[in-house]
Amino acid sequence: MEPALSIPSSSSSSPPSSPFDVAAAAAEILAAVRAVDARIASAASAASALVDGGSDAFTTTTTPASTTTATTATTTPPPYTALASALAAAAPLVREHARLSLARAYLALVRDFSRRAAAAADAVAILESTAEAGTGAGTTKTTTTAAIAAVASACEALDETRAEARSGWGGGGGGGGGGKGATQATTTTTRMERWMDETVEAVVARAVAVVSRRLADAVAALGWPNPIVAIESSSAKHDAARAAFADALAVQNIVDKFELAPAGPVLPIQALLDAVVARMRFHFTGDRPTNKLERPEWLLQHILKTAKDHAEFLDGEVQDWLNQDGFARCSASQEFMHGLVLFARSKFRNDLPALLARPHLLSHAVGEFIRFDKRVLSFATTDRDADGDGDVWVEEEFERLAVVKVVTESNDVFKAWLGTEKLAAREKLALIMKKDPWSWADVSLSNPEGVLATTSSEALMDLIGSVTDRYRILPISHRILVLKRVQCAILDDYLDEIRRAVNAYESTFTPLEGGTGSPRLAERVTTVCRAACSLLFVRDAVAEMGETVFFLQMWDHLQRHLNPGSDPSEGIFADAVRSYDLVAARIQAVLVEDCTKEFVEAAWKYGNKNDWDASATAADAPHPTTPSPELAEAVDALSGLVHAVRRNLPAAASVRVLRELAAAVADHLWRQVVVVARRRRFSPAGGRQLAVDVDFVWRRLFEAALRSVPVGFRRLREACTILKLDEDGMSTLLSGLLGSTEGVRQTLLAIDVQRLSPAEVEDVARRSLVCERLLRAFDDDDGDDGDGDDGDFESGRGGEYGGDDDGEHAGAGEDAV
Repeated sequence: MEPALSIPSSSSSSPPSSPFDVAAAAAEILAAVRAVDARIASAASAASALVDGGSDAFTTTTTPASTTTATTATTTPPPYTALASALAAAAPLVREHARLSLARAYLALVRDFSRRAAAAADAVAILESTAEAGTGAGTTKTTTTAAIAAVASACEALDETRAEARSGWGGGGGGGGGGKGATQATTTTTRMERWMDETVEAVVARAVAVVSRRLADAVAALGWPNPIVAIESSSAKHDAARAAFADALAVQNIVDKFELAPAGPVLPIQALLDAVVARMRFHFTGDRPTNKLERPEWLLQHILKTAKDHAEFLDGEVQDWLNQDGFARCSASQEFMHGLVLFARSKFRNDLPALLARPHLLSHAVGEFIRFDKRVLSFATTDRDADGDGDVWVEEEFERLAVVKVVTESNDVFKAWLGTEKLAAREKLALIMKKDPWSWADVSLSNPEGVLATTSSEALMDLIGSVTDRYRILPISHRILVLKRVQCAILDDYLDEIRRAVNAYESTFTPLEGGTGSPRLAERVTTVCRAACSLLFVRDAVAEMGETVFFLQMWDHLQRHLNPGSDPSEGIFADAVRSYDLVAARIQAVLVEDCTKEFVEAAWKYGNKNDWDASATAADAPHPTTPSPELAEAVDALSGLVHAVRRNLPAAASVRVLRELAAAVADHLWRQVVVVARRRRFSPAGGRQLAVDVDFVWRRLFEAALRSVPVGFRRLREACTILKLDEDGMSTLLSGLLGSTEGVRQTLLAIDVQRLSPAEVEDVARRSLVCERLLRAFDDDDGDDGDGDDGDFESGRGGEYGGDDDGEHAGAGEDAV
């Protein structure tokens, strides 16, 4: 049975012993091989005897049957079947022989490895003895260098044997066969691999301990770990420190060659750090008053101060030593900071359970980690983005120098921190919304689109920016999580606040006050306009923020790894921008609807006015110059709301709202005044009064905001032009309408009617008393029955305008335009 293997830890001061008695195992394997050889020889002899039996051995014999039965032949199995059986029995023996032969070869390698391990241990012992002898004499320097070279040579020999053994046994262990034997062989070779690895590690560890101790003693003579300001380059202490530093770097080369280096600073810098870290461990662990869970910044500030105190020695003398010995790739100050960061990580990992139990302290601690890391990484990182955004850290530097890695390396801790960040951000947003959220932040400042910031929108973007600063140094995958779970969540919460404000606006009823409009309604319109302005400001801000290099890198990462089917032109905040646009559009629609309702309710008297046919017989009736009093009241009611829209929405948004409102007001006047019913008739004086009213509405409410007259008001003006016609003008119009298509077009152009269709022109003309008289006279001349209502003018289209629902073709006409 195979002896149990006992593999010592790699931290042992001497090479681990062989995993089993090599001589006894070799003798046992040799005996097993000989036994297998004998069994194989026996099987071969039996097979040879069968073959040597001659050709008769392979003949078939026949036994005659009874004379009273049919003749039959009995065939005896041929002797070569026995040969095949013998060979089949010999096959496992051959495989066993091969396995044992391989095991014997392994044992030879182990024997060779043990011999070389002993030689390496002797080399390390010589190195230890030179270190104990002293550090001053030149002979000691020569001896130490030779001892280190011997250790390196011995380690190379060990590594060669280890590589040869690994290439021989690979991953399979001991040759053919499966089941229990194969498992046992694999286990054995795994233990042998581990033993060889630990042997090499133990040899190197002893060499590391020797040179580290020697360097620590040498720099202590210079005053370390106190700050070293200046050293006399010709002093014996300086020479001793320089020699010890060079020896440490020589051993570092051995460590690097065999890839035995832990994730830490180079060996000489680690030797310098040991005394420094010992002091920190004394002050910042245990029950010391300087070790407080709620004050992680004390340790971090002490680390920064320590690095600053030793910067002159590290950046000067130590960096020169590194450059001279082939380690110019290493920065002494960064290697030193790396070691201090490793201690800080170890200390804070121990604190994590207590921090997780107190989320507010976890949030504070992570904030301090990030503040510290930004200072450290700002000096260590040279890969910056091009536009000065900065802080897009190289992943390697984060792994080496970031204390906050203690948070990102654990999913549970990182999720807990995300929860605290989200809660804190929501609490800040709640405070923002309590302090007059819709007042202007600064009326003298606006974004490039002319959108003013409210106090809440400006504070929200400050909050978003502060969150960005907190996670800017994290790895990109963690940045995306913070973006989604904190920043996007806060943007959604702010959008919900605005939705609630709009819902409250819609659900509040404000009655008219004396027909002159409601100041309370104007205040509510102001509030909802500023809420819309807040939306637009945040939308523009996040869209612009998404175009910075920092967020473009995250968007690129999302597209390549998480969402490859997305549109690359959209940007990382595309969903938020769309959501904000939808709510902004809804607010604008609500404003148009409410303002239109206000005008309609205030203009009810104007809609019921029935004196449009006044002065029908007065040829010299004066032209009106003032608007109808009934309409003036409605315009006064709407003007306050229009003023509120113009003052509180950016120019582009207010133009959109007022253009839609102008269309709604014009449509109301068209439907309720011009084509409301057949019984309403206009005299030329009434048409002129309507023209004055339409012009008053346009100039008072919309002319200052809109660059061009909307289609609805153009149609109203053209209707007024038709209603103002005298008998000569109306006669010409009617004659033209009965002509060809080109004749109709020329007739309408002559009176500057371009927006109304011929059908609409006929409908408007039918409201004119002048047109009515002309048609009656035409009917009388034709000998008509004299009803005076349906002449040839309407015979072709009378079916289109039946009843009082005259608004249908008004809308159709506008669509046609």
